Amino acid sequence: MSLSVIDLSWNNLVSSSIYHWLFNLNASLVSIDISYNVLQGPIPDAFGNMLSLKDLYLNDNSLDGGIPKSFGNLSCIHSLYLSINHLNEQLSQILQNLTGAAQNSLEILNLNQNQISGSLPDFTKFSSLKELYLGRNTLNRSFPLSFGQISNLIFLHVFSNQISGPLPDMSIFHLLKELYLSNNRLQGMLPKSIGQLSKLEILGVSSNSLEDSVIVVWGLISQKWLRTQNNFSELDISYVGISDTIPDWFWDLSPRLHFLNLSYNQISGIVPDLSLKLVDFPGIDLSSNCFNGLIPSLPPKATLVYLCKNMFSGSISHFCANNKFVGELPSSLQNCTKLSVINLGENKFAGEIPAWIGTHLTNLIILSLRQNEFYGSIPPRICHLDHIQILDLSRNNISGNIPRCLNNFTSLVKRNSSSETIKIELVSYSGSGY
Repeated sequence: MSLSVIDLSWNNLVSSSIYHWLFNLNASLVSIDISYNVLQGPIPDAFGNMLSLKDLYLNDNSLDGGIPKSFGNLSCIHSLYLSINHLNEQLSQILQNLTGAAQNSLEILNLNQNQISGSLPDFTKFSSLKELYLGRNTLNRSFPLSFGQISNLIFLHVFSNQISGPLPDMSIFHLLKELYLSNNRLQGMLPKSIGQLSKLEILGVSSNSLEDSVIVVWGLISQKWLRTQNNFSELDISYVGISDTIPDWFWDLSPRLHFLNLSYNQISGIVPDLSLKLVDFPGIDLSSNCFNGLIPSLPPKATLVYLCKNMFSGSISHFCANNKFVGELPSSLQNCTKLSVINLGENKFAGEIPAWIGTHLTNLIILSLRQNEFYGSIPPRICHLDHIQILDLSRNNISGNIPRCLNNFTSLVKRNSSSETIKIELVSYSGSGY
């Protein structure tokens, strides 16, 4: 039984001697993986003589130049991974060098994050392609009409280039699951045919110059596509100039959705309770919009949440309590001088209670630090909280004397039942322990 698979990835291979070793092997290699090394220089022609090769992984090295013409001889080649190198050939030349036996078998071509230039060429000869990754290069000009001939595409990534002009008809890409077009110079409207891509899971169109994208996103696609899609897992429509409210149905999105990016638009309105709408949702970016009202309750499994640069108002007590925050209170909190409610209870904050709470947060009505790991004494400066009505420091490791000046807190509220809720002006607090 002869050797067929070589995996030398994630090493520190720097010498071209590894090539001589590979090419001298008396074996019909099917898969070669020398990715994640520090190989430099051009790709050797001799790879083109390995006619049994199906999968070649050269990604994440420092290779330069282009793809040798001999690669066109690889009649069995299935996947070619060359991403994250320094390849600087024109894309049209790369395809020309792959023309031949390879064009009929190649299904995956990954050239992401190189220095490949030129316009998008005619891919008609590569009808077997299923995955095409061209992101983070310097490709320019517009999509050729013939681009639509590669109808078997499932993944198409052309983000972060300089591609301009309108998008072609997308209806032929009926198998497409991922379409990344972000960070280009695309113009015109999103084609109506995108609404016909029933298998699409990820659509990225942010950071382009698409016209009337609001009408397209909230009109055609929203009604005839988004509302009927149950498969997509990521939706990025940031930087597209939306200046509308979010329709109610929008929050009842695909149950598979794990990242939603609506940032850098002009979206207004109130965000609903996301803990009920997006139960298994780990990532959401609503930053740099005009959302108002209370900060929404978040999905219980959220790991990334961006709400900055909006117009949210009101209490944030529910937002921070009953988590697993650790460490000392950040000193930057003292800059929030207009805060009236702080509820950081039931976390794992530690350290001494900062004295700046009393000198900088003088508008506090409610302060709850209960059930943490604070230690030391109560700082006397906390007596500067003239408006305080609820002070809860219970279930910590606080020691020492209680400052006598706490007797001056004439507005403190006493609660008789552990289950009742105290309402103070526009603030509701349901904590316990004070």
